[in-house]
Amino acid sequence: MHFQYTPYILPRVASSGIAGLIALYGWERRSTTSGGLVLACAEWSPGYTLEIAGADLTTKIFWRKSQYIGESTDRIEHASRTMDKLGKPAGSSLNIPLESTGSASL
Repeated sequence: MHFQYTPYILPRVASSGIAGLIALYGWERRSTTSGGLVLACAEWSPGYTLEIAGADLTTKIFWRKSQYIGESTDRIEHASRTMDKLGKPAGSSLNIPLESTGSASL
């Protein structure tokens, strides 16, 4: 894997660090917050940062594929939180389109 410096990296590194700290905070309070949603964002952010920093195509493709975990989990967490807010039981259907659940990206 080859990386090169670009000025776009500095804000992304800062946001990845902040996302990691928020994920730790959310995970400690996961009974009252959506810890999974914050963890998904914290997983996606460093992958995006390393994708931008990648110098060759294989590095960019690897880090782009690593982001799918966070993206898919993020969409599923949003759907789960929506069902919670609507008061639907865990096994009921929300009739969410396939594209919005992340299943299409897998």
